[in-house]
Amino acid sequence: MNPTVLTIALIVLGLVSGRWLMRRFPVVRKAQVFSATIAWLGGILITARPGGSQFWHYTGLVIAIVMGSFLMLALLRRWDTPRTSGPA
Repeated sequence: MNPTVLTIALIVLGLVSGRWLMRRFPVVRKAQVFSATIAWLGGILITARPGGSQFWHYTGLVIAIVMGSFLMLALLRRWDTPRTSGPA
């Protein structure tokens, strides 16, 4: 399979998985954001590692894309949520 087609398929899979995670966890806590950030950085480090096998390269790519899309959607949801005003 062409690596470009495989990468595009993995990106689509990651975006779908990220949206599923957002539906699964409607309220995102700080611990979840921290864990997703660590997993995202780990996926990037696995993908960027030179001389690794293709299996680990694409596994790291899937992890990075899923966690990255989850973090992006969590950020967009936070921006979209109206702020509650405190006591005056």
